[in-house]
Amino acid sequence: MLDFAKLVAAGLSETGWGDQQLVWETLIQDLNDRGGINGRNVEAVYQYYLPTSEAEAEAACLKFTEDIDAFAVLGGFLGPVEPSNVCVARAPDTTLIAGQGLDAERLEEAQAPWLISGAANERLLDTLVFLLDDNGDLEGKKIAVVGGNEAENIYESAGDVLGEYGVEPVLEVKNTAASGDIPAGDAEWSVIAEQIIASDADTVMLIGSVTAGIRGIKENALDVDIWTPSAGELGNLGASIDPEDADGTISVIGLTAQEIWDEEISTECRARFSALQPDIELLSPSEIQEGDEEWYISVHNYCRWLTLFELVMTDAGVNPTQDSFGEAAANMGEFSLPGIPYASLGPDKPDASDAFRLSAFDSAEGVSGSSVGITDVIDTTS
Repeated sequence: MLDFAKLVAAGLSETGWGDQQLVWETLIQDLNDRGGINGRNVEAVYQYYLPTSEAEAEAACLKFTEDIDAFAVLGGFLGPVEPSNVCVARAPDTTLIAGQGLDAERLEEAQAPWLISGAANERLLDTLVFLLDDNGDLEGKKIAVVGGNEAENIYESAGDVLGEYGVEPVLEVKNTAASGDIPAGDAEWSVIAEQIIASDADTVMLIGSVTAGIRGIKENALDVDIWTPSAGELGNLGASIDPEDADGTISVIGLTAQEIWDEEISTECRARFSALQPDIELLSPSEIQEGDEEWYISVHNYCRWLTLFELVMTDAGVNPTQDSFGEAAANMGEFSLPGIPYASLGPDKPDASDAFRLSAFDSAEGVSGSSVGITDVIDTTS
């Protein structure tokens, strides 16, 4: 779990997601009260980490994979330490669910099943370009593709993906600064900006290092549209940029936070939580004010990940192994999760979500801005 106490103390976040461990404990208690999974209770061990500390992320990984030999890690790592998800994936006896940063290259390192409720990086890029083309937004665009170190292989495939739709980038360049190194990133962007101007690009597609890219575009006064497949990074812009600088950035999302709040499966999740925690008031995204803890994020996210784990583990058998869990995931087919109406898993599809739409970032949405839908959600498998 993200250590919001440290994030707030460092000025990197104004508030958190409520008592995250209490949310997990409550949802797991509800699951066990309903009979557990195939008659077996789930036992949980918890760990917080600071998303800017590689040491803390590494320690959390080793705690789960070596010290207690966990069957599965739910949640994974976010932010600059997101590469630490690979540390979990390399453990032969530990499934990883919901970590970000899944792509084909990393999946090759996984020794046990690695599932995410969202979409793998390659599919996010494919989906963004597909939806842009479907919406008529590719025609006539001069696109500069700017990559970051943490998404190098996705950056390298962007030109080919655009080429499938008859678009050749006018520039492809990589920001080689380490993720989170603001001075180095800004220095590189002063050079990248000149290359963008010289290319006559009217659109910049950011593949990784989204915060650095938006800051570089603003500080160098570039008059360009911004696209990125990484909507998740837009939700964690940090304190180094003004959210208004990201306004209008086009990406892909599923349901909005308010739509997730309103849908039936998420409503059931909150009802189960509130039945065991009646004194905790859960505010909807539209009710959240500056300074409020965003409990709904942890309730919805953790219910989604736990539901995915429960669905697959149920089919993995009474005495599950990593192999039987992987086989169950490969044969799941289509289903729904809290906040994800269209989902599926298959032999070559460890990323569940199939529900996407084009979105635009709006700094006035919620406490610190959010991506809002500009097209309808569709099932991208159909």
